[in-house]
Amino acid sequence: MHRLPYLTGLLIVLILIFSILDSGFVEEIDRSMIRWTARISFLCFIIAFSATPVHRLFNLDLTHFLVRYRRYLGLSFAVSHTFHLLFILLLQFYFDAHNFEKRGLLTVAGGGLAYVLMYLMAFTSTDNMIAKLGANRWKILHTIGSYYILIVFSVSYIPRAISDSTYMPFGIVIIVAVILKMLSLIVVRNKS
Repeated sequence: MHRLPYLTGLLIVLILIFSILDSGFVEEIDRSMIRWTARISFLCFIIAFSATPVHRLFNLDLTHFLVRYRRYLGLSFAVSHTFHLLFILLLQFYFDAHNFEKRGLLTVAGGGLAYVLMYLMAFTSTDNMIAKLGANRWKILHTIGSYYILIVFSVSYIPRAISDSTYMPFGIVIIVAVILKMLSLIVVRNKS
C-alpha cells in the first residue's frame, strides 16, 4: 500500500501517454487530463476523508484497512492533484492564455489555498513530522486542510451535479461523505 502514490502517478502518466499516442498533445488531451486527474484526485481524497467515519460506523476489516492506509490515499491524492495542477498550468500557458481570467481571482486564490494546505498535509504525513509538530497541531492542520479541500470539491462538483447528470455521482458522494462524518461524530459523542 505504501507504493500507492507511485502507482497513482504511473497511472496518470500511462493515461497521458496513450492519449498522446492516439491524438498527439492537443488542447483537448490536456483538458481530458485535467478531468481525469480531478476524478482520480477526488476518489483518493474522498476515500481518505471518509475512512475514519465509515470505520466508526461499521467497523469492518475493509474499513480498518482503509483507516490504516489512509496516509497513502492522501499522498496519492497529492500526487494526482499535482498532475492536475500541471495540466491546468499547461492549459493556461500553452493553450489558453486567458484561462485564469475566465476563472476569476477568487477561484484561483481559493484553489491556490487548497494546494498550499494539500502540500502542507503531504509534507507532514510522516511519523517523524507528526512527532515534530505534535499530535494536536498535526490534527488541527489535517482537519482544517481536509475540510477546506472538501469544500473546494463541493463548490466544484455540487453545482455541476445540479445542471449536468455526469457530475451527479460526485455530488452524491460528497453529500454521503458529509452525512457519514456527521453520524460518526454523533456516535463518538454518545460513547463519551
